[in-house]
Amino acid sequence: MDTAVIQRWVRRRKLGRLVVELLLALGCLLVGAIELVTAFGITYLTVHFSLNWWLRQTHETSMRVGLGVVVLMFLLNPWASRRPKPVLPPGHRDLPGEGFPPKLSALLRYADVNTYVDPLPPSALRTAAYALCTGPRVLLRSVHRLAAAVRAARVDVRTCADTIALLMDAEHKIPLAELRAAYWGADFERTLVDLWYLHGVLFLVQRPVGLLLSSRARRELNEALGLRAG
Repeated sequence: MDTAVIQRWVRRRKLGRLVVELLLALGCLLVGAIELVTAFGITYLTVHFSLNWWLRQTHETSMRVGLGVVVLMFLLNPWASRRPKPVLPPGHRDLPGEGFPPKLSALLRYADVNTYVDPLPPSALRTAAYALCTGPRVLLRSVHRLAAAVRAARVDVRTCADTIALLMDAEHKIPLAELRAAYWGADFERTLVDLWYLHGVLFLVQRPVGLLLSSRARRELNEALGLRAG
């Protein structure tokens, strides 16, 4: 099998993931900044006019600055950016990612939104505070996306191409234990994380956990290899 063709396919997928993550980071940065400024204005004006009405007097500049600092600290509090805790979905024995190496398991678990819930009970006050703190959460998501873009840029094309060549030879899922036995690289877990950033490589979490190429990815690679052979 011509691994040069597969390497070119991997490079295209790597570049595509990098561009997507950078665009998402930029979008989250812009949306988060707008939401933060809007929430700050709404909260500040509400508190400011409420105090004026209650105290029957206007505030000095120093008090206005202090009020602005308090409002900003409220919007940037750690609770605003806290991730939900993973829970076991109904009918599942394991959380998504169980059976994979730790780094990949965390990625799979974080990607499955069905396994996350808000650990605190809902209330009107918490709902309002959660909505006001949307901006900081989105800004933090832009940092996560930027980190994902940096990680996507570090994908090892050669080792990923070698592993995909093994997946192409299999019609069904290859269990992780078989892949590990056939792997000849220096860091099997890093290669698995690299493959996570390539659209078209499926991570199947049903036991035994394993990897499989999507039908579209397999078709693209077969067509590329056929053109190469022709």
